[in-house]
Amino acid sequence: MEDSEGKMRDKSVDYSCAADIAICLLQGKWRIQILCVMRGGPTRLGQLARLIPSASRKVLTENLRKLQCSGVIVRNDLSSHILHVEYDLAEPVKAATYELLDQLAKWGDAYEAAGAKHPTPEREKRISRP
Repeated sequence: MEDSEGKMRDKSVDYSCAADIAICLLQGKWRIQILCVMRGGPTRLGQLARLIPSASRKVLTENLRKLQCSGVIVRNDLSSHILHVEYDLAEPVKAATYELLDQLAKWGDAYEAAGAKHPTPEREKRISRP
């Protein structure tokens, strides 16, 4: 089964709604943070490692590959003699990704403002809020 862009979707996975697709693509500890960093434009692995120091390069690389395979981000090889690779949000989903991140930030703000009790995660530099 192919999606609208001709990419293969796993037939064995039965998504009950479109939100399930988004959750499947974005689940994981670091993917939302990676996308938040990419709001600033094309990003190199070293930049991600500096902005998300509690994630190892290996874990960041694995997540970048998964996001790339799913079509959420693109990998641009700008090498001439030395390795120079940048990652960026894929154009077909860039605007929708910005909108999603904005909505998630608003939801998080409303959740905190309501005084809800939640575990305090290790706080990285807040990169998702403008």
